[in-house]
Amino acid sequence: MTNSQIHSNTITNNKNVRTYKRPTNAFFVGFILLIIALIQKYIKTQEIFSLDYDDIFIVTNVILKIISLTIRIIAAFWVTQIAKRQNRNILGWGIFAFFVPPIALMWLGLSRRIEIVEQNTSVTQDLQS
Repeated sequence: MTNSQIHSNTITNNKNVRTYKRPTNAFFVGFILLIIALIQKYIKTQEIFSLDYDDIFIVTNVILKIISLTIRIIAAFWVTQIAKRQNRNILGWGIFAFFVPPIALMWLGLSRRIEIVEQNTSVTQDLQS
């Protein structure tokens, strides 16, 4: 069997490639999270210069840390689901999303699905015999 015959017998999952839509909502959520993080960083910088630490500031800071951790866990789970649909490394994207959720969401929101080329089983059986 020649090389051109093998390539002509390989199939791709074209139906799923054509019907797959990019998760643009992930891009927009990541962008909003990035803007919120930048605003939060700016506000923290202004509070540090005022040197007005009180109990409300400490409680607010703890609540923001808990919310941030919750957002990181949710984003990591969401990114792993998107990575699975795009045929990407689930563990790597999950870790990346936990540490930098906005960037991971925006990156996968703009990424294309990786096509997996499958060979027809009859071709491989012909090659083995």
